[in-house]
Amino acid sequence: MKKTWWIVAMLLLCTAALAACSGGGATLSVKEIELTVGASYTLTASVKGKTEGLTWEAEDGSVAVVSNVTLSEENGEYAVTVRGTGVGETKVKLMQGEKEVASCTVKVEGSPLSVFIPEGILVLKAAGTASVRAHSEIALDEETAVWTTSDSAIGTVDGQGFVATVTAVKRGECTITVTCGKYAASFTLIVGIS
Repeated sequence: MKKTWWIVAMLLLCTAALAACSGGGATLSVKEIELTVGASYTLTASVKGKTEGLTWEAEDGSVAVVSNVTLSEENGEYAVTVRGTGVGETKVKLMQGEKEVASCTVKVEGSPLSVFIPEGILVLKAAGTASVRAHSEIALDEETAVWTTSDSAIGTVDGQGFVATVTAVKRGECTITVTCGKYAASFTLIVGIS
C-alpha cells in the first residue's frame, strides 16, 4: 500500500514539473485565417504559463509574414499581425524555443485590387513625394478606399479614393496599404538619404 501511494505521488510530481517546463500551452483566437494578398489580421494567443522565449513564425514567408508582436503580461495575451504576401497556404506558429506551442493555418487568395509600382517597391529621398493609383479588376466603390502606412515616422500617405500621395519622411522602410472592403494591396516604401 505504501509503495502505491509513493508511486502515485511521484507521478503527480513529475506531471506538475513537466507542465511547468512546457510553458503550459496556448489557445489561439482562431485556428484558420483567410486573407487576400496585402490584407492583414491580428492573431492572438492566450498563453498559459511562462511567456519567456515565445516567438511567432510563418512557415512560408512568400505566402504570409508576421510582424508587430505584442505581449500583454497582464492577461497573458500574445498578439501578432499576419499579412498575406502571396497566394497559397501556410502555417503561422507560436514557438517556445524549438517547440511548437500553437499554430494557425493561413490561406491567402489573390486580390483584385492592386497598386502598380515596379517590383512592388517605391524608392524616394526624404521629403520626396509620389502619386500612386490603385486599380481593381472588379467593381469596387473607390470612395470606400482607405490608405494606411505601417510607420508614419518613415512615410505618410494621403489618399482619396484610388489615388494617393506618398510622402517620404526619414530614412527607413515601411509598407503602404490600400484597403477597399475585404480586399487590400500594398507596396514597400524605401526612403533613402536626402
